Amino acid sequence: MSPTALSTDPNNPGHPSSGSSRASRTKIRRSRPAGWRALQVIRLKRKLEEFWPSGDCYPSKYKPKNPDCLHILSGMYTVAQRWVKLGRNVDDLWAENGLMEQSINLTGKRIFGQVSILRARELLGVIERDMAQKEEGRDFLPPHDPSTHKSPPVNYPKRTNHEHNGSPVCGTPSQPRGLETSTVNVLRQGGMLWSNHIWECVQSLTLPPGWKVFDPGFPFSNEKYIGNRDRTMTSPRHLVFFCHAEGHWSLCYVDTQGDEICHYNSSQSILMPLDKLQTWLNANKIGSDVKVTEKKCTQQKDSQSCGLYALVFLRTLLEEKEMPLDVDLSLERSYFAEMVDAHRSKMNFTQTEGSPIQASAPDAPDTPTSGRIEREFSPEEEPSSAMTLDSPEPEGPPHPSTSQPWPIPRVQFVSPSPSPSPPSTTARSSPGLDIGTSITVQEAIQDLDNHLTKYQHFKGEVKRMEATKAERDEEMRCAKKDLELRRGELELKRQQVEDMENATMDLDSLEDSDLQVRQWLNDCPLLVHKSWQSLMEGIVAVADARRANAFAVDTERISQLDELHKSLYATHTEVKSLEEEVTARELSLRELEIELNASKAGLALLKRQRAKAFEDSDVDIPDREE
Repeated sequence: MSPTALSTDPNNPGHPSSGSSRASRTKIRRSRPAGWRALQVIRLKRKLEEFWPSGDCYPSKYKPKNPDCLHILSGMYTVAQRWVKLGRNVDDLWAENGLMEQSINLTGKRIFGQVSILRARELLGVIERDMAQKEEGRDFLPPHDPSTHKSPPVNYPKRTNHEHNGSPVCGTPSQPRGLETSTVNVLRQGGMLWSNHIWECVQSLTLPPGWKVFDPGFPFSNEKYIGNRDRTMTSPRHLVFFCHAEGHWSLCYVDTQGDEICHYNSSQSILMPLDKLQTWLNANKIGSDVKVTEKKCTQQKDSQSCGLYALVFLRTLLEEKEMPLDVDLSLERSYFAEMVDAHRSKMNFTQTEGSPIQASAPDAPDTPTSGRIEREFSPEEEPSSAMTLDSPEPEGPPHPSTSQPWPIPRVQFVSPSPSPSPPSTTARSSPGLDIGTSITVQEAIQDLDNHLTKYQHFKGEVKRMEATKAERDEEMRCAKKDLELRRGELELKRQQVEDMENATMDLDSLEDSDLQVRQWLNDCPLLVHKSWQSLMEGIVAVADARRANAFAVDTERISQLDELHKSLYATHTEVKSLEEEVTARELSLRELEIELNASKAGLALLKRQRAKAFEDSDVDIPDREE
């Protein structure tokens, strides 16, 4: 269908005179007078002085490149208004690990800009929805009383090699499978976290080298853990376990170089049986006679956030920070929801309705992972209240290690939430394609052309960065090879200097020995016989000749030694310069890799936005080549 036909047919929905046309309900854009932008900047700054008297709505370290940007000023004014409406203090916006810092972290760069404000608005939307649900009474739950929990049947006396058939862990699941039970929706709706939810949140985090996080409810037994040990011949130093008992999750951290299990329990009124973990560590020769130490940590105030508290403790350990004194559940839920959503988009992860999602009964929604084994109970055995776990039979490759040689950004671009939500007021601020608010078909086509231009720009940037990365990888390889050669040359010269110094005689000691010989000769009595007299004179002559020869040789060796010292110093300086160059290249390569990942994520985001725009639009847009 051509644009001309769309604009001349009154019966066509895209015609401006059609009552159902989205264009007929849109105001015609008007040209803006000169100086309008400067006037708007002044007005916005005056409005921002209501919240920040100094006029700066950001700390000095986060000052944007364009502080007079209308989008940044208006966005911060909107964020401040919504934050105050929630009953919060505006100074808490820029608190450590507060709303704005989390928004900046979600962009993948330590830069404050328009994308950070978009992320802040999304987090605010999650907090507002949570508060609205609590006001309507839909999110009310009684306090965390351990007596109300039923002990989940986690005693697995039998192990089989059958695959998991998708049956629930402890009976009928409390929610239907599919999108309703996805991790993002459970986090945003304030629900309880199951084992698969916790594991997906763990996968969205970036683990430093030397860290291993076991999937929740890791089956402990006397069998040895051979995951990384077989592949790299070394075991990770830092081990993290999610332990479960009485419908409650807690976190255990073990430093393999010590003899201590650090237990972080957000509800210390529940006694967590950790004897199986101790037995497993001792059987695998991790430490000797490890002891459990209860660590001080914040305590939960409800009955459904134990899994979230365990994730917060894990993130604090990875960041090497002090345990928080208080946890903002709304912020933490929105943070992990965005992390999981971005991780899915990055890994092209799609969760289908028929996939085996681990479910649990309403009484115990936090049952450990059981997707690789079949749970059975013998007729004469009953479930025990203690946490008795058995090791599963491996049916596939272990979970891939999330450790990277260089830390990568957690999130570069955050995709829209898959859960239904009210229309966002930031639609026009989005960098993607927006067809639904276009005035005419021609403007829709123009929007499409602009979107394709952005797409081609991102695509070209990705190709350019990949080529640049390949060149820098080759330069890095050559630099490292040259560095190894120079190090070998430096070691060789050091050995030559050492040999020369050992062979060179000390002139002072030679002078002392010569004086001692002459003194002895002078002290000898005069001999009458001429033969003895001539013998003594010969000894003196030989001593003088040897002394003169030794001085000549030593002078030459000292000159050579000075030259070797100069050459050694020059080589050492060159090696140090090469080491600094390699370090700088590694840092540059790391920054380029971060930028490349961000561009790839932006490219994927443009694809999703374009597909979403065409899906939601009721205007027939002609196909165009990318």
